[in-house]
Amino acid sequence: MARVLALGLAAAAWLATPGPAAAQAPTPEATMEAPKGAFGAFGQSSDEPIDINSQKLTIYDDKKQAVFTGKVNAVQGKTSLRSDQLDVFYKGSANPMGGGAAEQTEVAETPADDAPAGEAPGGLGTQITKIEAKGNVHITGEKNQSTTCKWATYDVAAKTVTAGGGVTIRDENKQTTKSDTAVYDMEKDTVTVRGNVTINSGKDQTATSDWAIYNVATELVTVGGNVVLTQGKNVLKGSKLVINMKTGESRFENPGDSAANNRIRALFMPQEDGKGKKAGAAGSKQKGAARASQSNGNEAETAPIQLVPDSQR
Repeated sequence: MARVLALGLAAAAWLATPGPAAAQAPTPEATMEAPKGAFGAFGQSSDEPIDINSQKLTIYDDKKQAVFTGKVNAVQGKTSLRSDQLDVFYKGSANPMGGGAAEQTEVAETPADDAPAGEAPGGLGTQITKIEAKGNVHITGEKNQSTTCKWATYDVAAKTVTAGGGVTIRDENKQTTKSDTAVYDMEKDTVTVRGNVTINSGKDQTATSDWAIYNVATELVTVGGNVVLTQGKNVLKGSKLVINMKTGESRFENPGDSAANNRIRALFMPQEDGKGKKAGAAGSKQKGAARASQSNGNEAETAPIQLVPDSQR
């Protein structure tokens, strides 16, 4: 789903000002199967035209900056980006009339079909360097996948897309990932989220951590830093959790060093019926550390969460 963010900003990069054409942003091959899971899938590279419009466009050619403001909307195929403002930074000249600032309203531009990638029509040689979306950023793709945040930056040279300010990523299965920041690395094809990370499957199962890395190619999510995995009242804690989005399998990969306080801790609550309900309520009043099991995960077979201990790999 963070890749929806990447495509949305890359699409906006195609239209910096009157003149610039497509920025050379690497994208997966069209034959690549769309990934699943908390970060979801996003549209593939497309030859479809990109339509970007706003209430106002100001070009500062001396600063090499074009600013779209007022209900900005950029659309390519089934992917769209909305924001309060969209700043486009470039090299070369985007203003064929020269001079400092130029203003237009109700802007909607598409790149010329015969313009080389990254070069403006008419030989102006304009090349996009960075895109910044600001204020109420909302990116949507196919199958109701979406990313929302306060700001997002597409760095062409670094080949990264960074989102921040209360990032929320939703996929077609209503799985939600929230974090302070999210970074999509186009070369590594990975998404890294950091700060107050919460992954909610929508099936009463939630994982919280300090950070998480999603590898798009392998569909593996590595969650680290104070990991807490809960399902209902059952709780598992560890320092590193690996989730296979293909199989739905989760496993903790802790060193098991009790001196370093890295052993897996698990709390499984009884069924809430009859005496079990009373026992569960009483048990919940005790300290979690005293009630939690300490092991390498062998007793996890009694839990509704599928785990594979390192010793059984």
